[in-house]
Amino acid sequence: MIYDAFAHLPIYGLEDLGFVPRGEAGDFIAGHNTAPGGKLSLNTVGGGLSYIADGLTNKAAARRLGISQHTVKFHVESLFRKLGAVSRADAVRKGLRQRLFEI
Repeated sequence: MIYDAFAHLPIYGLEDLGFVPRGEAGDFIAGHNTAPGGKLSLNTVGGGLSYIADGLTNKAAARRLGISQHTVKFHVESLFRKLGAVSRADAVRKGLRQRLFEI
């Protein structure tokens, strides 16, 4: 599994690392090859889980990452949906169990 925190980077990574030929990463991803159980799973939640696990508020995470609080909130809500989590602690617990990140 390759870890990647931001949606556009897998395209560059797949091509730059030689997993797919130049110009074919979009089709590779669209074919669900990077989904869990696909040919090459990508972990897109580990980065967000790491700042949640550190106990950072959305404001502190935004400052650390150089992005807006709104963007952090969007990512946290997305993590909750993906993991079926009901709180930050629940998201961290589920993420650790699935080995999506390490503390």
